[in-house]
Amino acid sequence: VGVRYLKENQNIKRVQSADETNQFEFYTEGFYQFNPKLKVFGDFKMNQFSEKGIGYNLSNERTSETNKILSPNYYYSPSKGDWKNQLYHISAGGRYEFLKNAFLGVTTKYNNTFYNRNSDPRPSNTSNLFDGTISLGYTLNKHTLVANYRYVTEKLENETYYEAANVINPSTNPDYYIKFSSGYGYKMFNSNYSKYLNKTIGNYFGASYSLKLPKTFIMASFDYGSKQTDHYMRNDNGSGITKPLEEDKFISFKAKNTTSTTTLYLNQKFDKNSFEAKATLKTNEVMNYVVNTRSTNYQLKGTALNIETLYRINENKWIKGVGLDAYLDQLNVKDLLGITEKQHTSIDFTIFAQNKFNLNKNSNLFVHFGLGAYMSLKNNLMYIAATQDQDFTNNVIKRDDVYDDTKKLNAQFMMHYEVPFQNKTIRFSGSYRLLNTLNSSNLNTQYTVKGTANYYNVGVSVIY
Repeated sequence: VGVRYLKENQNIKRVQSADETNQFEFYTEGFYQFNPKLKVFGDFKMNQFSEKGIGYNLSNERTSETNKILSPNYYYSPSKGDWKNQLYHISAGGRYEFLKNAFLGVTTKYNNTFYNRNSDPRPSNTSNLFDGTISLGYTLNKHTLVANYRYVTEKLENETYYEAANVINPSTNPDYYIKFSSGYGYKMFNSNYSKYLNKTIGNYFGASYSLKLPKTFIMASFDYGSKQTDHYMRNDNGSGITKPLEEDKFISFKAKNTTSTTTLYLNQKFDKNSFEAKATLKTNEVMNYVVNTRSTNYQLKGTALNIETLYRINENKWIKGVGLDAYLDQLNVKDLLGITEKQHTSIDFTIFAQNKFNLNKNSNLFVHFGLGAYMSLKNNLMYIAATQDQDFTNNVIKRDDVYDDTKKLNAQFMMHYEVPFQNKTIRFSGSYRLLNTLNSSNLNTQYTVKGTANYYNVGVSVIY
């Protein structure tokens, strides 16, 4: 059981994310073993957070260091606004060995979110997500083979309105004028912004193999699947009920995201030290579909390789572990109607050291320090002004392109202190991360990215 507070001051950022975020979170998690054959686990999380200064985005998705471009099919207006949001999360699962060496695993997750913007235009997004996985595994001596199936469904309902009298007719006020983005540069006016529904269904299949030896553990897994999001427009059939109906005739746009994930993991023990390494390769392809014209104008292809390593040094007094985290990201996005094409490759890496100090017989202090950098290896942007309205291109695509091409230095510090209390352990934790710009090689001198972003995290938890 624990609580934590997170704060982000993003003086440098992508356009469609928040200038500042404040989060308060309560969480609890548990594990219980009924007998050697049956184990269960679960967790609950309640998160209330506020976001300041989000422009060109009226959805509940945000750009980030790893999510560089929003999914297609969302409404936006140029004006910046603040949001107040809530997240409720609950998950449960278990593993049962129904035969000797054969087991069945089940995991379920439910998320309920509320996103509300408190300035015009005022969207109110409510989403419900169910995520379930069933696994079947078999162990033979040192070998374990697992097959799994995952099903995801999410429903997001939206209502948007204007409160201030001076923006009742937003077409005369470009800052508050709502447009619909279906791609990366292609936008249009769509009056269905007042009420709409997004419904997502995803199916994923996977398998893993692991080998357990006295000093070596190896695991390899592969997952593949796709999800499709259908955008249902407002019901204008004259019945007086404008709530979107889940009927095919109300679907105006679609988006499909196909992903594959390959993971390799190694844990090697030596006489005194040990080594861990994990490599994850993820590919994804996103395409949109416009129902009325039966056409596709947007395609994104991405490949990301994440490598995590840790070498533990048991006998060193000051450093118990050193490691490297590296993230290589490549994407290619095209919008035929927006006449935009972006090619980008970057690497983000961190070298770190950590130690756990035993202060006395009962308490200990864990300290982690890392230093790294972000570099763009390739960054090309091609666009043609197909219409007179170049607001989105100039203020989102171009600005994010300069941000992607700007070198950055990051430093991170993390610690937690554990002390026993009445047969329990109390953990006090905290972390700080700094992201600072170095320079940009982008030829677009109209925009510059300079400054720092700061990320804070403090919390306390009780372990029993």
